[in-house]
This record gives sequence, C-alpha cells and structure tokens, in this order.
Amino acid sequence: GTGPNPLLYTTAGTFFGTHRSLRLDYREDGRIDTFLEPANEVDERTPVPEAMKLDTIDPISAFIALNKTAASGGSPCSGKVPIFDGRRRFNLVFEDDGPSVVESSHYTVFSGPAIRCKVQMERLAGFQPNPRFNAQAPRVSILYVARFGERAMWLPVRLESDSRDRKSTRLNSSHTD
Repeated sequence: GTGPNPLLYTTAGTFFGTHRSLRLDYREDGRIDTFLEPANEVDERTPVPEAMKLDTIDPISAFIALNKTAASGGSPCSGKVPIFDGRRRFNLVFEDDGPSVVESSHYTVFSGPAIRCKVQMERLAGFQPNPRFNAQAPRVSILYVARFGERAMWLPVRLESDSRDRKSTRLNSSHTD
C-alpha cells in the first residue's frame, strides 16, 4: 500500500508488577504473527479476530503514516490510522487543532513551534471489560508534534490525556536531530 509496511514491532515492560511483552511479525501475505506474555486469556481479553488485523499497522508506524500524509501536502495531524498493538484493534483519528508553541519547562528538553493535534481512539476489539469506561463517550487526547532533522520529520513532543481516574496526564518526549 501507500502507507508504512512494518516488518516487526516489539515492546516489553512491567505493568502493576507484572512483566508484559509482545512481538508482532508482519508476514508478506498480510497476516501478523503475534507473541504475547501474558496471553490474552490470562489478561481477560477476547483475542482480536484475524480478519480485523489485516491492513493495520503498529502504534509507532502511525507516525510514519502521518509523515507520509504531510509529505503529500496534508497536515501531519489529519486522518484515520488503523492500529493493531498486539492485544487491541483500534483506529486513531487525528485532527489538526492549529499551530502552537511548546513552552520550556523543567520536565521537557523540547521547546518551540509545534502543531496541536486532537487524537481520538475508536475502540474496535480486544479491550478488557471496564464498567467505568463508556465507549460511547469519546475521549480526546492532545498530541503536539514538531519537525526534526534534515528530512523535517514530524515527531511527537508532548501528549496530554485524561487517565482512568480523570486526572490529567502529561507525557513529554525528547529527540535529537
């Protein structure tokens, strides 16, 4: 296709004291081999049907897709990106919310011009049942992207989101050219 074509996606970490890891191997026939620890059954998730995994990309490749949109004259904050992260199938819907400036602070190394993006997750499959979550009520996060490097790639520099307990969460990232 015209979007990114990932070959491999891996992630590992600890969540509430439990080791979690996953690996996605993208096959030439379009299927994705998925290796999970713990398994979906242990995690009380319904596995994503194989057909729903087709024509998806991993969460990191979403930024490649947005850069391809920007290279074609569009905004780096526009479009719908189909994601399979190894456990869940969702779409990320990006909407340009205009130019912005990320101010210098003690918790980020980046400051400067950016574009503010509204990001909404459309939940499709593989999510844990959560009686506190209303899937009909959209939750919008704010993502700031800025240009980096000789190729002027757009990369995330700040994410603001409501967490489950409704407190604000702010994540910052740093990049070098």
